[in-house]
Amino acid sequence: MKASPIEQKELLRLQALDIRLQQVDHQTRALAQHAELIALAATADKTRMSLTTLHGEVEDVRLELNRIESDVEVVEKRIKRDDERLQATSSVKDVQALDTELAALRKRLLALEEIEIAVMERLEEREAAVAVVEAERDALAARVEETEISRDADLATLHRQARGGSAATGP
Repeated sequence: MKASPIEQKELLRLQALDIRLQQVDHQTRALAQHAELIALAATADKTRMSLTTLHGEVEDVRLELNRIESDVEVVEKRIKRDDERLQATSSVKDVQALDTELAALRKRLLALEEIEIAVMERLEEREAAVAVVEAERDALAARVEETEISRDADLATLHRQARGGSAATGP
């Protein structure tokens, strides 16, 4: 059975429409932005992991700093207490013992303060590293947003072309 010329035209129109839809589908899947978004997602994951690690390091250093500050406070209290005892004592033996202890405490205090300064510097370095990675994360998020906008615009254009092509091949 042969198709009439009208049916043949309709079949050709449907075939052209099907081919155009396949082309649009292929172009949609082949958009460059898809590959770029995948690469950006991988970079974002690495940045997120790096940021998590850095936040952990900052917390560790803060804990260390709190411990050292506590130690400094304890030594300062002992120095104050021993100074008060030194002022109140009249025994030469007690004075010598307190002087020796105070010298050791002051030496310990100086050492703790040096350690405290070093830990504060490490904390500043870690916080600066966090700020750098957060800036990278924000820049990456902006690039993702720009790429998504570009992809969405290209998809809208392709879909308009597909609808325009189906209207152009209409009866």
